[in-house]
Amino acid sequence: MELTVSGRHVEITDALRKHIAAHADKLTKHFDGIINITVTLTLDRDRHEAEVVLNAVKNTTIITHVVSHNMYESIDRSMEKIERQLSKLKERLKEHRAKSEAEERRPNV
Repeated sequence: MELTVSGRHVEITDALRKHIAAHADKLTKHFDGIINITVTLTLDRDRHEAEVVLNAVKNTTIITHVVSHNMYESIDRSMEKIERQLSKLKERLKEHRAKSEAEERRPNV
């Protein structure tokens, strides 16, 4: 998995990078089909924005965008959204596999 962190009008400190990397490691524990994660942090006066773009298997792209008054809160909420969406994707992939396996086992009449 490749992790890219960039900032617009904000300096990406080691603490921010480690915080994002910890969340990204947590995501890979839930779903192993992650190809890359791109995090863009933006600071505009008192608006702290975090945008996360995740590319996964089957050409799946998940995008979240969160605005708050604290950069760490924006990162946390954005990663929580990604985590929920990844669990939904994982469930859909499981259901799809279960349906195809059930159809293979069914005798042709």
